[in-house]
Order: sequence, then C-alpha cells, then structure tokens
Amino acid sequence: AEYTDPAKPDLPLLHEWHFRSGLDRYIWIIGMIYAYFHPNVEKWFEKLEESETKRRRTVKTSIVAVSLLVGYLWYEWIYKMDKVTYNKYHPYTSWIPITVYICLRNFTQEFRSFSMTLFAWLGKITLETYISQFHIWLRSNMPNGQPKWLLSLIPEYPMLNFMLTTAIYILISHRLFELTNSLKSVFIPIRDNKQLLHNFVAGVAVSVCLYSISFILLQIPH
Repeated sequence: AEYTDPAKPDLPLLHEWHFRSGLDRYIWIIGMIYAYFHPNVEKWFEKLEESETKRRRTVKTSIVAVSLLVGYLWYEWIYKMDKVTYNKYHPYTSWIPITVYICLRNFTQEFRSFSMTLFAWLGKITLETYISQFHIWLRSNMPNGQPKWLLSLIPEYPMLNFMLTTAIYILISHRLFELTNSLKSVFIPIRDNKQLLHNFVAGVAVSVCLYSISFILLQIPH
C-alpha cells in the first residue's frame, strides 16, 4: 500500500492509501440503511399521497423546508472549506447532500415518475467506472505519477479523443460489470448452501496460501 507520488515526494508513504480508503469509508453504511428502509418509506409516501390535501401539503412543505435548510447549512459550513480540511470531514458528512437530494427528488409524484434512462444505466456500473477510470480513461504525465489527464489517442482532435476514450472506457466498464455478475453467480450460488460452503472454504484456503507465500517472500533478504 506504500506509494510515493513523484509530484508530491514529501507526502507520507501511506497517504494515498489513507486518502482512497478513507474518503468514502462510511457512506456504504448509509446506502445499506436506506435500501433496507426503502420499502417502508415507499409505502409511507403512498399513504401520504392518499391523505387529505392540507395534511399532504403540510408534510411535504416541511420536508422541503428542512431539506433546503440542511443543504444550505452543509454548503455554507462544510462544502466551502478548503480541499484538505473538507476531505477530513467528507467521510462523516457526505450523506447530507445525498439525503437532501433524495428528499427533494421524491417529495412529489411528478418528480418520482421521471428519470433519465442513461443515468439509470450508468448507475448500474458505477463501481466498474470508478475503478476503471484510473486504468483506462486517465493517464499520468510522468512515470508512476497520479493519473490526472485524459488518455490521448487522437492528440490533434480533443473532442474526438474525448468521445473515443470515453466510449472505450464505458464499454470496458460495462463488460467488467457483466463479468462481475457472472463470477458472483459462480462463487455465491443461490439456494445451494452446500456449494456456498464449499466455495467459502476454498476461498479461505486460497487466501491463507497466498498470505503465507507473501509472508515467506517478505522474509527473503533483498
């Protein structure tokens, strides 16, 4: 996990690891909680839509008012911080703008009934696009440097280059998504506990072997 950025040689060796692993280390918990309560919230919204007009408007107005207030406070007191300071608060506050967006996005039936197919499709491959961007879409300008520039396949035509590299990047990400689902069904079979236990034991055995080999290799003097 140790890495030295040639552009920032004074940073600690584990800076990149701490930055990447820590930035979004808690938001998945919020996602799991929201997914768990989604059916209950959906039923509550359906009941709210069937309630009397005065109560419905009062509840919705309160939700919008609180959401806008919280979003404004987050913007003023958190988002406007300098980058280094903001990064320290991000793991604990990133759920705030997400929750505000969810509340505003769903407070009327009209809003809930519209969506963009492209974004819905891209949302399915966010894990793959997040990982692939550093290996496919972006490049560095020095050996072992941070990938911060767009991959250049057609240097003289920036827009064509952007379209081509982005198309390649999205297609490969989608292919990785399909492969991930295929491997998931192989390693985590549905309604076959015996095979699941067998795969689990095999996975533990392989992990122990790899760890042991790595440990032995580290003991060899260079």
